[in-house]
Formats: sequence, C-alpha cells, structure tokens
Amino acid sequence: MDRRGGKISLKGVYYERLPSGTVRWVYRDKRGKKQLKGIFGEPPLAITPAVMDAYNAAKEALGGKELRGSATLGWLIEKYLREKHFASKLTLADQRSVLGRIQTSHGHRPFATMKTKHVEALRDEVGGHPGNKRVKYLKQMFGWATKQGIAKTNPTVEAEKIKIASEGYTAWTREDVLAFEERHPIGTKARLAFALFLYTGQRVSDVAQWGPLNLRAGRLVYVQHKGRTQQIKRRSIPVTPPLQAILDSSPLGTTMWLETDYGKPFSIKGLGNKMRQWCDEAGLKELSAHGIRKATGNLAAERGCSAHQIMQILGVTLAIAESYTRAADEIRLADAGFARTFGDES
Repeated sequence: MDRRGGKISLKGVYYERLPSGTVRWVYRDKRGKKQLKGIFGEPPLAITPAVMDAYNAAKEALGGKELRGSATLGWLIEKYLREKHFASKLTLADQRSVLGRIQTSHGHRPFATMKTKHVEALRDEVGGHPGNKRVKYLKQMFGWATKQGIAKTNPTVEAEKIKIASEGYTAWTREDVLAFEERHPIGTKARLAFALFLYTGQRVSDVAQWGPLNLRAGRLVYVQHKGRTQQIKRRSIPVTPPLQAILDSSPLGTTMWLETDYGKPFSIKGLGNKMRQWCDEAGLKELSAHGIRKATGNLAAERGCSAHQIMQILGVTLAIAESYTRAADEIRLADAGFARTFGDES
C-alpha cells in the first residue's frame, strides 16, 4: 500500500493509495487511525458536508472532539453556493471556481472566528486580480450569511482589495479593424459579430441576446444585461447605416442574429470565446470584443462627444464616460501645446 504522508487540508487527514489504485482518505492522530467512511478520490480533497461528517465520525471513534460541519468555512461555502440565487449560471460557475479553491485549502477552518486579517490573508495567498476576486466573493457570501442569520459577524466589511494599476482591455486601432475586416469579409458570421460590436459599442452580454424581435423602426430595443437584477434598464439605440448594410448582407439566425453552427444561440461565454477565436485568426491575439467597445468610446470622445453622450452610447456611468473625454482632452491639449511651442512662428 502506498501511503502518502502529505497533510491535505483537514488536520490529521491523509490519503492512501491502495494496490488497486483507489485513493482512500484516513484520519490519524496519536490514538490511532480511522478511515473516512465513503470518501475516495484523488487529491485535493474538497471540504464538503459529506467529508465533514466522515471526518467528525472518524475523530469521534478515536475519542476526539467533534468539529461540527456547520461551523466550518467549507460548510458555509457549500450552503451559499447551493441556496443563494445567482443572476446567471456564469456568475455561479465563477463563484464556485473561486470559492471552491478556498474550500479545498481552508474549508476545515471555523468561519465564526474569521477576522479581517484572515480575509486579507486569503486575498494575499493568490494576489492580484484573483485575490481581489476572492475578497469580492467572500464579501457577497458573508453579506448573504449575516442576512440569513447564519453568521453573526461579517469579517469582510473592512477587508480591502489590492490596488492594481491597469489600463484594462486593449482598445482596437484603425489598423486592427482593417486587419479583422480583411480576414473576415462581409457575409461571414465573424464580420456580423464584429459589426454588432463596433457600430453599437455594447457588451458581449447584450450582443448575444439580439435578434429580429429587438429591431423596431430602425432601432435596437433591449434590456441591458449587466445589473438587470438590481435595476431594469431599457435601452434604445439607433441602427446606423453601416450596421444596417452588414445586417442586410449577412446570414442571420432565426432566434438570435448570432447563432452557433448548430443553429443554437450563443451563450455569453460562448460568444466571447468565439470572438477570441476570430481575433486569433486575424492575427489579433491580444484583442477581444471588449476592446472594440473601448475603441468606440475613444472614437466618440475624439470626435467631440460629451461625457453624457458617451454615457448613453456605451450604457456606462458618468464617471466612466468622463474618463474617455478626459483622455481625449489631454491629447488635444498636448497637441495644441506642442504646436504652439514648436510650431512655425512665421
């Protein structure tokens, strides 16, 4: 029997690989060893309610003190993911991925004694954007748990995210646009998708839901996907002549304009991935659909649109819209300053 001595995540729990190749889990302390009944599988060991029940049973059989499953962080994560209503399957999947990693490594710890320093330690364990996402999802989980009366205190209230300097998604240039259009001519699904992004400036989550029913008197009418669970935001944007020309020359899906090769509407993630593939085919490996949206905001600002106009074009907050106009103003001021300083004095 191959005994692996590496401790996993529950104190005293190890795994053993049997001659058959099966991996079983055991609890060991100075009083002896006990198998975790019914717990098998390759490491790492996820701290689920079933694992906690088997763990407590093994400890109790050896005379140890039981750690109630409902007192552990792993139990809370499992309950939250099972009972909380999420806005979408994508949101649930992302939270399950992020919190699941915490559950695997730290699920045995009691959540009632967690403090701000513990939350920030979980953040720093992975660092950067992944660490900030941990803080975000732990805040949501403990906020839910306190409202449900499951947790008495919320250790995430004062936990801070790491400040990261970033320009975000890379905005497309005119050269990038031409490269994509050359690789994907009018009449292809890729060009249709690109036109919907370029001539509307909207998010993947919105473009994926557009179809014949959204076209009314030359306008796209829809409910903005982002934030829809907090506030219904109905939008009506014009179909510009360049976009209408592409629509008239493209094969359109019957339910949604953009559909897979199997005739099914793209999911949000599926459309984003497909756009990523089309960008790669055009040699634009660093670009994405969101960068097209950013380019639309830049173009609007460069052509003198006000912050409030950009706010309505992109469907963003005034603060975000002002970041576009501020950047454009800085360029115009710099150009004017250089022209006055070094221009022809004659």
